[in-house]
Amino acid sequence: MIKSKIKINLLSRLRKIFIKELSFPCVKCGLCCKNLNFSSEADFLNRGDGVCKNYDDETKKCSIYDDRPEICRVDRMYALYYSKKYTWEDFVSVNRKVCAALQLQSSNSDIKNLMPIRPTPMHYTCPACGWSKTVAPRSDALGPGDFYSDCPQCQHSPLQVQPAGVVQGELAQVAHTIARLWRSRR
Repeated sequence: MIKSKIKINLLSRLRKIFIKELSFPCVKCGLCCKNLNFSSEADFLNRGDGVCKNYDDETKKCSIYDDRPEICRVDRMYALYYSKKYTWEDFVSVNRKVCAALQLQSSNSDIKNLMPIRPTPMHYTCPACGWSKTVAPRSDALGPGDFYSDCPQCQHSPLQVQPAGVVQGELAQVAHTIARLWRSRR
């Protein structure tokens, strides 16, 4: 009985972590609601000036947020229409780039939380010796070839490089942060 409760509690905690990791990182700037003219899928929401008819100009929030349509739910749109075409990571990456582009073109100076475009973490594997490492770049000025061109253990080249999964990428970010904090304490 006790083992079963511990297992249920652990599964519940893991589910919350993964839901948080897999949810879209919206900063609630409202720019997607004010730029409907870029999406024909959202024409039915357009009040005529490119702004959603449910967007409240005073509060800068959606007046029907809890009951908003599927087009306004990134997670739901992915599950229904895009999961067979894209990985979740690729879908989020494309949507983040659209958000960043809207934020950059916006003349709204009160946007404080610009969405960062974090580069895709990459996983490097050496086919010769099995060495592997996931790298989560902190700058979009760096590309996959800027980290490892050959294996640091056996010098084999080329390495196999592929986008890391969500969990691998987040673990690499955590490892980088811990290493940086550890170095700063010395």
